[in-house]
Amino acid sequence: MNRHLAAGARAAGIALALLLAGSVSPLAAPGEGANITGTWWLVGQYGPGMTLPTLVTYHADGTSAASDSIMFGGIPGFPFKITPLHGVWERTGPGQFGVTSLMLGFDPDTNLLVAIGRARADIRFDGDFDHLAGMLYGELLFCPTPFSCPNPTDPAAPWITTTPPVPFTAIRVRRVPAGLLP
Repeated sequence: MNRHLAAGARAAGIALALLLAGSVSPLAAPGEGANITGTWWLVGQYGPGMTLPTLVTYHADGTSAASDSIMFGGIPGFPFKITPLHGVWERTGPGQFGVTSLMLGFDPDTNLLVAIGRARADIRFDGDFDHLAGMLYGELLFCPTPFSCPNPTDPAAPWITTTPPVPFTAIRVRRVPAGLLP
């Protein structure tokens, strides 16, 4: 009886270990420091005195979502209203990550779809696991009509660079206890 009980306990232990091992993201390689998952306050340096914030969340499954300060025609003179950014990220080295995000661009006067935007970024931890630094590359893919946009996943798509590379920094958003402010 004890032999069956011991075998059952070993099997349960192995099953638990496999279950726990399966729940760890393959994107979080052991021994490579903290992971990028979480929400970040990112600030792009677009020029002297010109910084624009973005809220970005990197999910454990390798996807990301962001709300950018240029959404919905958020800065004067920007030629598009854009949607939130949806993307993917992956580890590219110890403490380094690559991100590709897509967004839709609409004419601010007609609200018609006119372009697809792409933001690509190289990111690294900066000093600790709560700070990031990197470079952002912005690109546009114009739609001939609102009903005939090119496929943004096609490697031959005619992307156009929209800005010089944009340096940025980011800080991890941490929980602030609820209650009245002091």
